[in-house]
Amino acid sequence: MIRARSGTSPDYLKIASFARGRGISQLVHFTRIDSIASIIEHDGILSRKHAECVDVKIKRNDSNQLKPSDHISCTIQFPNIWVLDAFKQRFPGTSWAYLHIAPMPALGLFDARFTPVNEKTAGVEPRDGIGGLEWIYEAKPVASVKKERGEGHCTAAPTDLQAEVLIPRKIDLDMIKEVVVETSADAKIVHATLSAAKNRAEIRVITSKVAFMKDFVKKSAIGISVADG
Repeated sequence: MIRARSGTSPDYLKIASFARGRGISQLVHFTRIDSIASIIEHDGILSRKHAECVDVKIKRNDSNQLKPSDHISCTIQFPNIWVLDAFKQRFPGTSWAYLHIAPMPALGLFDARFTPVNEKTAGVEPRDGIGGLEWIYEAKPVASVKKERGEGHCTAAPTDLQAEVLIPRKIDLDMIKEVVVETSADAKIVHATLSAAKNRAEIRVITSKVAFMKDFVKKSAIGISVADG
């Protein structure tokens, strides 16, 4: 069993207070359904770099990332449906799931980093600590963010829905609270995987087709639909 939980940030209590005040109830990390068994086997989600260090093979989604990252990409409250849709086109026939992760201690781990747009956006360097977390909730954190926070914007959602939290090295299995899948067939696969696991965690399985629809995610997060802009 791999144990690699990092220490906590000096700003841990401030981060916890901010998250509570914003009503942040989850981080979201999406993965292939056929990777869930490996996540359970290795007691959590591993970064690419950490997986290589402990000789664990993981499937890569981003073939352009040459250097293995020591961080795991997550979003706050809502999934990055834009990136997921791109992966669905790149890997047809692959089934996907959202993993809902408890916001604490994840947000407050030492070396957790925050970026107000997609991590790969040129010219934007992640920040850490409470300053980094507050940054992604500013009305217009960087010039590339097209829309400022409106009245209907969910308080828990960052200003840009592709803002990322980069969790160092590993997200332990006991931090994963729910698995969200698109179909009942996918739910059966996940239930069977969890039932077969020796270190079975108390993870709830949710089926929600609308959670994988861009219009639903955008309207839930910022109060407007894709058609509205």
